[in-house]
Amino acid sequence: MYLKSITLKGFKSFAQPTTLQLEPGITCVVGPNGSGKSNVVDGLAWVMGEQGPKTLRGGKMEDVIFAGSANKAPLGRAEVELVIDNSDGHLPIEYTEVKISRVLFRNGASEYAINGEICRLLDIQELLSDTGLGREMHVIVGQGQLDTVLRATPSERRAFIEEAAGILKYRRRKEKTERKLDAMQANLTRLQDLVSEVRRNLKPLGRQAEVAKQAKEIAASARELKGKLIATQLRSLRQQLDSVSKDEGDRKAQTSYAQQQLESARTGIREIENSFDSGELDSARSNLYAIEALETRIRNLTNLASQKRTLLVGDTTTSSKNEVDELNQQQTSLQQELLQLDTQLQAVAADLAQAEQHRERMALELARHEAELDRAREKAENKRTEKSQIAAQIENIVTRRQENLTAENTLRGSISETRLKLSALEQERNILDPTGQAVSDDALRRAYENAQSGEREARRRLDAAREELHRAERERDSLAARHAALGLLLEQEDGAKNVRKANLNGVGELLADAITIDSGYETAIAVALGTIADSVLVESKEQALAALRYLKRENLGRAEFVIFDGAKSRRRVSTGELPRASELVEAPEGVLDILDGFLVADSLEQAESIRSSDRPVITKDGDYISRSLIRGGSNKQPSKLELAAERDRASSELQDYARIIDQLTSKLEDAKLQLTAATRLSEQSLGDLQKHDSELAKKAESLGRVIAQLDSTNAEILRLQSELAEVESANSELASKKASYEQQLTQFADVTEVDLTARETALAALDSARAKELDVRVSLSALQERKSGVGREQVLISQRLAEALAADQARAELLNQRKQEVLNAESILEFSPKLLAKIEQLILTARTKVRELDAERGQKMQRLQQLRQQAQQLESQLSSMTQGVQEIEMRSYELRLQLQSLSDRSQEELSFSAADLLNEYQEIVETQSELETSLRQAERKLNQLGAFNPLALEEFSALEERHKYLSEQLEDLNSARADLRGIISDLDEKMEITFQEAFADTKKAFEEVFPILFPGGTGSLSLIDDPSGETGIEVAVKPVGKRIERMSLLSGGERSLAAVALLVAIFKARPSPFYVLDEVEAALDDANLGRLLSVIETLRESSQLIIVTHQKRTMEIADALYGVSMRQDGITQVVGQKLDKAS
Repeated sequence: MYLKSITLKGFKSFAQPTTLQLEPGITCVVGPNGSGKSNVVDGLAWVMGEQGPKTLRGGKMEDVIFAGSANKAPLGRAEVELVIDNSDGHLPIEYTEVKISRVLFRNGASEYAINGEICRLLDIQELLSDTGLGREMHVIVGQGQLDTVLRATPSERRAFIEEAAGILKYRRRKEKTERKLDAMQANLTRLQDLVSEVRRNLKPLGRQAEVAKQAKEIAASARELKGKLIATQLRSLRQQLDSVSKDEGDRKAQTSYAQQQLESARTGIREIENSFDSGELDSARSNLYAIEALETRIRNLTNLASQKRTLLVGDTTTSSKNEVDELNQQQTSLQQELLQLDTQLQAVAADLAQAEQHRERMALELARHEAELDRAREKAENKRTEKSQIAAQIENIVTRRQENLTAENTLRGSISETRLKLSALEQERNILDPTGQAVSDDALRRAYENAQSGEREARRRLDAAREELHRAERERDSLAARHAALGLLLEQEDGAKNVRKANLNGVGELLADAITIDSGYETAIAVALGTIADSVLVESKEQALAALRYLKRENLGRAEFVIFDGAKSRRRVSTGELPRASELVEAPEGVLDILDGFLVADSLEQAESIRSSDRPVITKDGDYISRSLIRGGSNKQPSKLELAAERDRASSELQDYARIIDQLTSKLEDAKLQLTAATRLSEQSLGDLQKHDSELAKKAESLGRVIAQLDSTNAEILRLQSELAEVESANSELASKKASYEQQLTQFADVTEVDLTARETALAALDSARAKELDVRVSLSALQERKSGVGREQVLISQRLAEALAADQARAELLNQRKQEVLNAESILEFSPKLLAKIEQLILTARTKVRELDAERGQKMQRLQQLRQQAQQLESQLSSMTQGVQEIEMRSYELRLQLQSLSDRSQEELSFSAADLLNEYQEIVETQSELETSLRQAERKLNQLGAFNPLALEEFSALEERHKYLSEQLEDLNSARADLRGIISDLDEKMEITFQEAFADTKKAFEEVFPILFPGGTGSLSLIDDPSGETGIEVAVKPVGKRIERMSLLSGGERSLAAVALLVAIFKARPSPFYVLDEVEAALDDANLGRLLSVIETLRESSQLIIVTHQKRTMEIADALYGVSMRQDGITQVVGQKLDKAS
């Protein structure tokens, strides 16, 4: 696996799409400062998920977008695309080539993609985690990151190794599992609360369910009664509705007949009224009026024609022939004048051509004279320029010689001063290092190590004391719980306890509390005493009987009583093979008498060996052996006697542990004081050692500075002497050049002026020719203007002539039109008398028709009045009939409404339709009043139950099911929590094993790499306890000839080299497919650079290296070079070259 290419678009200074094709091996990126080399490194880190703007050398993430320049506008997005060759299947993805891209828009939106598919940042991190890449980006060593490695805490150094070893993926899984565990704990707490709440609600909900069951039965009875009542009411309403419907039909038939008669009368009225509205009379009258109006128009037209004929006959017209003749004469005169002007124009044009030819000849002559004059001037100017240059060279040489003499004197003075400074530095070096040997700090180091050892021992003693105290406290808590549990068992409710609680006269304590048994024999004595062991002590028989009567009266259980006068004793030890039970206790005489009849053996085997004894034998374990009965076994329920003995033993042990805990607490405080003293001593020793190291480092730094200044001063003296020799040599060369230039200057003669007489003569002749040409052009322009004016006047006269001819034609047409109008007027006067006679005849006919229509209209008015009287009578009869029908309909509607209301009530209250209800209750024995009475009684019973939850039965069943479900879920959550804790434990173990292996390899590699970079020096890695709770990594280095072990005390170059040694050790221990190094060798001298390059060469075999550098030697080991430069417009451009190592 290796990086195949990277493409940057709009990222920082890469405004244009730029692709770097990368190859396995070493690729160097070179270029001047500020050209954008490090932007390539930032692009690699950014596309792989870097989220810190400061890591990318910006203030905010939008700073990575190209911000524009003087010639280029800002861009709206930045994109980087990385192509990885995965032909070896190193990445867990089924592609031989993986393309990762990231886009950032200026509005803050960001997109990630793998092979063109949009994805999350987490997906990219998961994909690259197996390659050793993570959030720390240890494979990309940017500018300033070496200092970060130096200043890193032990835990941060551990993170570098964890990232290289691929532990981060396990850590992310652990964090994810812990988040799940935290979320599960909240769910578990909530679920426990829910189970408790459901359990509390079950009992009251059960009572509600019982009430709901009774209410359900009463409601069912009420529903049955209500159904019968509604069915009875429905049948009654339907019977009434049938009777009303029949009466309604009869009345509607009568109303329909009266309606038909009324419609017949109204039809006759409408027919007569329509005849009035036909408009025949109005049409006849309108026709009469129109004919009369036509007669009036014809008479007026006749009068108008007579008047027009009289006017048109007397009209005459005149002609404008004289005006046409005059215009023709003017046009002929203008044509003659135009011919004369054309002749004059031709003569003036010939004169103009001759003047132009003369002017051109004079211009050519002037141009020839000016060319000769320019050549003469150029020759003279060249000579003057050459002479001035030689003079300037001589002056420059004089100035440079003077400057060189001044510099020569200055260099001699500087050499003297530098030699004085060299002497002072040698004296200072002798003062700082008179012997050349380092000061030993072995005593301080041994003191510090002893103090650390004492601190560790004190801490170990403190941990041991704390653990011992915790163990004792746990034992004490266990005993306390056991003591409390035994007390609860002894206090169980029975007759003995109840009689003691009654505080009866003469009733004492329990027998188990009154006797004392030798340790180990409690079980045997309890078996011997049997139920007497749980009896109560009383002072007399009468008191025992009184207590017995109290128990019977109050029904408080049974009890046994032992009469006790207050004296306790112990039997003397017998000489038998086995001790009697009475010899092992201190008790009242009555109890001892009972115990005299039993022997006690230590074991079942010992009891079995006794053959001749008449007394029963009881073992310590409680086994009972006699001639006729053997009883025993295991898991026997302990008696109160045993429990009391066990409680007393636990109480005694509690007191012992209280004393032990007090002693351990005191011991713990002493250990804390010892640890505080040891820590203080260790800190003091460390301070002394650090102070000594600091003084030693300061001295070493001062000595190194003096030695460096000595070397620099010697080099400065050599440089000044070299410069002085160069200045002296330059002065000799300048003297010889000055002599040569002075000799050349004497060879130049004075430059003569150029003769201008011929040019002036040619210029005067040209001016005369131009003046003559101008006069001819003025005459030509005047003639052309006169010709244009005559032409315009000729066009005007032609227009006037055309207008006069058009006017004559219009007068002739008007005369013809008037003649036609006279003919039309005469025709009208001839035809009008005939037409008037015809119109008078039509007027007489129209007046006769109007009179006939008026008579017919009077007859129809009489018939109309009769029909209206008949219709009025029929309307009165129909109104009374309609009112009766409406009353019946209203009654029918009310019945239907009641029927619908009952149907709706049946549907809503009983969920039965009316038809279904009637089918259900076809034969009802009860009357309606009986049904109503029974329904009221059922409703009263239901009300007596009060408010109840009608869903209590369902809720109780659902709550029971929910309680069962939640209990199962609680068990599942507890099981899942245990599984998650197991996963976390496995991940911790896996991470620790992986880290230890990676640390061991890194430590070994560091011990190998450090002597290469620091010849003769030693370096090591060690694990230390970090305040965060995890072990961190401490780096100890010791360059040759120095007593310095901490990296913070090294010089600048040594610090960089030591940091590189640590990173290279990580690289070698857990190689990554590629590494990016950004100017890591910038602070190294030539010798250290060579050592570093030899180490880098060893990484070439396992990893791809991309190095940003200014060093020529680094470029020499590269397989490919990319040159980066900054254009004038602020945009970075790249040029690549693959190198042939063989050449």
